[in-house]
Amino acid sequence: MVLDYKRECGRDSVLQSQTTVFTDCTDGSGETTLQCEQLLCLESGHTIVKARTMWRPKRSNAKGTVTPVSAGKF
Repeated sequence: MVLDYKRECGRDSVLQSQTTVFTDCTDGSGETTLQCEQLLCLESGHTIVKARTMWRPKRSNAKGTVTPVSAGKF
């Protein structure tokens, strides 16, 4: 997850959340991933935070237990 904070907002601020989902992505190993880009904006249109998340399936070993996956770099 990558977060890029642009400005602050107040407790009474009205916010808009926008998400774009990319399903045809691959990571450095060629594995298919799901990536999301989010924007959180003030009602006036000014951006509060930009976020990007990358999701990939968990790997399992021969015994059926889940093997940890490194987050890696974008």
